[in-house]
Amino acid sequence: TFGLGLHIPGMPDEADWTKALGAFISEQPAMFATILFFMSIAEGESVGHSGDNFRGKSTKTPGDLNFDYLGMKKKLSPEKYARYELVEIKNG
Repeated sequence: TFGLGLHIPGMPDEADWTKALGAFISEQPAMFATILFFMSIAEGESVGHSGDNFRGKSTKTPGDLNFDYLGMKKKLSPEKYARYELVEIKNG
């Protein structure tokens, strides 16, 4: 094995990481479908915390995760806060 030298027994052994997903899908289609299914359930459940993002009914403001434990948001002027908000929306 290459890369990290890690190989999970029962999984395809593909040295080229760019072809690993294709090898996994062709050799383990049921496992790939199961992983994809549970990922979509997790994504769908996470939507409930912020509203329906897919239909534009979200209650969340982009860039605002309510993670301001130092209270820095209150210290900024409205102009500076608007600038930082715009930067966050543009750059993520």
